[in-house]
Amino acid sequence: KDLVKYMEHLRKGRLPVEKGLRITEDQQLVRAVIEQLMCNQLLDIPVFCDEKGVDYDRFVSVTRFEPTRLDSLIKDGLVTFNNQCVNITATGSFFIRNVACLFDPAYQHVTGMYSQSV
Repeated sequence: KDLVKYMEHLRKGRLPVEKGLRITEDQQLVRAVIEQLMCNQLLDIPVFCDEKGVDYDRFVSVTRFEPTRLDSLIKDGLVTFNNQCVNITATGSFFIRNVACLFDPAYQHVTGMYSQSV
């Protein structure tokens, strides 16, 4: 909002941020899970945990992931789930937000706040 202050921050090697949001390590993990799903249409949970240095129990605790919650999506042909790997099908890519929300504890406990799928 103030160009002079903005440029001054940049010259001093500081980020020119007026407002920000600090997120927890758990929130960062959830973001990484959702990014992995939405960008790659795939989440290999053991590989993801290994890459992020997180054990499976913490992954489950943070994301509140329960494989049984995928059952209706599997039945509808939107995802496959084999060997702890969630794979989004071609049809499922149209409903990727529905899959991603299963890994977001903030979304899981809120009703009426987000738009519904068709």
